[in-house]
Amino acid sequence: MSQPLRILVVGGGGQGAKGALAAGALSAMGHRAVVFDDWNFGFSRYGRATNGLRWLAATYPAALRALVPWTSRRFVVAARRFRPDVVLAIRADRISRAALERAKREARARAVNWISDNVFRLPALLASLLVFDRVFVKDSFVLEELLRRGYSHVRYLGQCCEPALHRTVALTPAEARYYGSDLALVGAMYPRRLAVAETLTDFDMKVWLDHPRLRLPARSPVRAKIVSHRAHGIEQTRV
Repeated sequence: MSQPLRILVVGGGGQGAKGALAAGALSAMGHRAVVFDDWNFGFSRYGRATNGLRWLAATYPAALRALVPWTSRRFVVAARRFRPDVVLAIRADRISRAALERAKREARARAVNWISDNVFRLPALLASLLVFDRVFVKDSFVLEELLRRGYSHVRYLGQCCEPALHRTVALTPAEARYYGSDLALVGAMYPRRLAVAETLTDFDMKVWLDHPRLRLPARSPVRAKIVSHRAHGIEQTRV
């Protein structure tokens, strides 16, 4: 490997999140990688307060629009302090285009975005694509449509895994009872996802969710399916 790079990863920094996994892989390769967790509004720790902000942002689009400028200012400060060679965005749709441009300019950094979602459902991110020197997507339809629209800097990059986590594991009988179910949902609970989950409550289903009182309506039938614990890392593999 040539000179190690300073890489600012913009993405989820929670255990098992894409930003954290990417930073870990880059660090193992000898680079210096740190995470700016835009999903946690730039805070390094997850807690009740930031859980509440994330729920607010997921439930009320107007609230998210109000939080983007604040998160973006925090991002510019973080980039100014770290002085990255590369900004690696894992979607990063909670950072404004102006903030990305400023951080890139001040640090004289290259900027790359790795998008695993459908960018056409993320208008703010679509409007920022030209800020990046290279954009990678995992969906051939998205790739073809972006190329058709003139985004010549877009390339295909398939989804990857972390072998230490994404593997078959052996469970004890007690673990099988605790983690097992016919259906499982691990992750954030957005209104659309909740609507789908509510149609599946007749099945043997477990929903792994921390702070369910904050995230679910009081009368939602999904409450009866909750394991009040967010499964991360190897626990998610066991589920």
